[in-house]
Amino acid sequence: MLTLRRMIGLLLVLSMFAFAGCSKPNMIVKTKGKVNKIKRIAVLPLDNFTSDKYAADNIRNILIASLLDRGFDVVEIGEVTRVLNERRVFSVKDLTTEKIKKIGFDLAVDGIMTGSVGRYQIAKGSSVSYPEVTITLMLFETKQGKLIWNAWATEGGPSMKVKYLGTEMPTLNETAMELINKMLDNIF
Repeated sequence: MLTLRRMIGLLLVLSMFAFAGCSKPNMIVKTKGKVNKIKRIAVLPLDNFTSDKYAADNIRNILIASLLDRGFDVVEIGEVTRVLNERRVFSVKDLTTEKIKKIGFDLAVDGIMTGSVGRYQIAKGSSVSYPEVTITLMLFETKQGKLIWNAWATEGGPSMKVKYLGTEMPTLNETAMELINKMLDNIF
């Protein structure tokens, strides 16, 4: 027979499992320079390696909002697009040290951020559906055109709360926002 003390202990243990989740993303971060000098930043389009044709645009918009929320001066998307077209930069792979310097000069920015979206989907488990997001971000300083920070991270999956208590999952964009903020916490 369970005593009141054992029942409370059992409930505490069960609640720890129920409220545990995927709170920490899998992340790899490399910093190679001084990121604290970046005040004005241009966010270039991200490469999209997903089946969702809007994934990179959604992630870019969330990234810009997160940078603005942190107090950065972010260049307007239309201005970035104009300069990229003039410089014939259509993908991350088109960036060279010289192009980074020239884009930085044209946009009067200290930093350029770009990257890719590897996963942006609602995955199906055996009993639940859940968001999965994988992003790679790179930050270049524009004076020398050097990569000073890059990060790869993934987040998502069903939490214990969703699996066992049936609570509502975060949306795909909420998961992306949480992941981007965790990534940016490692740099700014």
